Amino acid sequence: MSRKKVKKKKKKGLGYAERMKKIEAFLKQSSKPLQRSQSIERMNKVTMVDKGRRKTLPLVMDIENFSQANPDSNLDSYESAKEHWEKWFDEIYPPSPVEFDFSVAPKEEERDDVATTTTKGFNIEELDPIIKETNPQVYEAIMKDMSVVDDDIKLHNNVNAYNLSRRGALLRKVGQLLRSQEDLELAIKMEPHFVDAYWQRHLLYLLQGDQYKALDDLNFIIKINKNHTRAYRARAEIFRNLGDATMAAINYTQAIRLNPDDAEAYFKRAEMYEKKNDILSALEDYAMTSKLMPSKTEAIFKHGVYMFKQGSWLSAINDFSKLLALKPYDAEARSYRGRAQAQLGNFTSALKDLSIAIHFNPDDATIFYHRGCILRRSHPKMALQDLSTSILLDDSYDNVLAYAHRGIIYASMKRWGEAVCDFESAVKLDKTIVLAHVNLGVIYMRQKHDYTSAIRRFTSAIRIDPTHVRAYVCRAEAYCYESLIKYALKDYTRAIHLRPDNPKYYLYRGKLLLQTGELDLAGQHIGFAFNLNQGVDLSITQQAAVYSFLGEYTESIQALNRAIRAQPVAPLYVLLGKVSMKAKLFNVAIDHFKEAVKLMTPWNVTKLVNMPREAAEAFYLIGLSYNEFKLYKHAVDALSSAIKVDPKHYQAYYQRGLTRIKLKHPRAIQDINKALAIKPKFFQ
Repeated sequence: MSRKKVKKKKKKGLGYAERMKKIEAFLKQSSKPLQRSQSIERMNKVTMVDKGRRKTLPLVMDIENFSQANPDSNLDSYESAKEHWEKWFDEIYPPSPVEFDFSVAPKEEERDDVATTTTKGFNIEELDPIIKETNPQVYEAIMKDMSVVDDDIKLHNNVNAYNLSRRGALLRKVGQLLRSQEDLELAIKMEPHFVDAYWQRHLLYLLQGDQYKALDDLNFIIKINKNHTRAYRARAEIFRNLGDATMAAINYTQAIRLNPDDAEAYFKRAEMYEKKNDILSALEDYAMTSKLMPSKTEAIFKHGVYMFKQGSWLSAINDFSKLLALKPYDAEARSYRGRAQAQLGNFTSALKDLSIAIHFNPDDATIFYHRGCILRRSHPKMALQDLSTSILLDDSYDNVLAYAHRGIIYASMKRWGEAVCDFESAVKLDKTIVLAHVNLGVIYMRQKHDYTSAIRRFTSAIRIDPTHVRAYVCRAEAYCYESLIKYALKDYTRAIHLRPDNPKYYLYRGKLLLQTGELDLAGQHIGFAFNLNQGVDLSITQQAAVYSFLGEYTESIQALNRAIRAQPVAPLYVLLGKVSMKAKLFNVAIDHFKEAVKLMTPWNVTKLVNMPREAAEAFYLIGLSYNEFKLYKHAVDALSSAIKVDPKHYQAYYQRGLTRIKLKHPRAIQDINKALAIKPKFFQ
């Protein structure tokens, strides 16, 4: 708890009582009436004069009364009137105290003393004028103007802010920075609101690299004149150099508000919007720049590049066509237009533009690369030359895709060594290129049969891009070669999760499930694949095969009958006979197989030995169908025909041996031994 402060009462002493007695005595005194004013003496001294109404014109400038009172004065002369005017101006607006006498120009020997106070902090005092060598006529004109201004200041003693500012600007142009700053600061001291002096001094600050002081001068100019367009433009340029894109865009906007036809301001503001990643605003400004200044090819080019990156190929082609109409030798614009044409499938126009671009700029590796990509399938040898030239011009990280595409061409030409070399070079330059890893894995798996290295490459691709479906599918295939069915099933499952709309992955996984004996699950996968692919790109024979696998034999037979009506060929009859056998329609199957044999038999062949090998399968299936009817003799004849057509048909030997056993034929064991001789691992 806070303690309350106790105020001590002051003790009243003897002085207090005496003072109170004096006050009471003064109040009891009688009043003295005022008989006469004591200030009358001073009032008598003042003479009251009625001066009338005050005129708006100063008394000094009252020409009529002044000329009557001063007949010797010569008011008709200009100098006399100017002298009286300046006298009146100084009375109304008294001048502020200054450090310098501006009525006299400073002498040359005094400039060093002045410079110590006015140019503090500047390191650059004088520059070698480049204009003297590049454009001597302009330099002579500047020196002539400067001599005129010097004569006006020194000889005629006409020292004012305008002349000093003008001389400061001329001195800056010829590199006399120290003298220029002296004149500009003197001009500002004489006329603190003289905008042109601040403008010239801001240019001097920029030349000396002091952007912040230049910015201060521009701020003062805008404070005085809100509609100074050049000040907003100059301030925007400073903010642009300082990296402040937002403030630069704001100042460009103010300059555009004052001058809506300034195409350069629109272009610069578009660049600031580009830095701020405001693409739509940048595109609008680039379009406005092209409208106001059609010859501004840089704006057209940037607008076209944005359209190209966004995939608006027609708009990009239009922009680059406008640019090429103004600059037909622009290789980069032709390259972009050719690439856009290629995206639309106009490969002839694309190749034409890229070839012209190569003619104008044969040192650009990018143009060779894109032309090589277009020619990769139609003219692989020419594409190989272009990609090799591109790599020769630029073998760095920026051109790493040229190695990858050249490796693809080598692989298509079955030049596996060169392909592996290019893919490995691409991986060395950029380890994140999934394309190179996957293609290396495919070559190791299918050509070198190095499944371990292939799995390692596919795993690297998956680690870089876990959503790359092809890497999962290829690694699953490699696992199958290594008999790692469990891991292959997992990869096919991941591929299905990533692309559930692709029926091939269901078929691949269904095939593996069929190998593992999971028939029901395999059938479900094949059914999913069929439902996904139905009516898209599945042929009639494929539909029939799927229906047959799913046990829907009636639909399969109907599909094959439709195919045979459209094209009656032997393979369709064989397939229809197989489906009929699965449907237990063996008599119908025999008719289809016989029709297939009839179509396979050439018109000039009379012996079974000269028939095509495909006929052996048809005879073999006829024999199986006869066995179902227990027509063993007919079955032996059909199987014997199959053996005559294809003496290495071990299954025909085996089935004929079994049929002869049922007929108690003595040569039955010989047929079985013959089947084992042809294929020792055959077991049924």
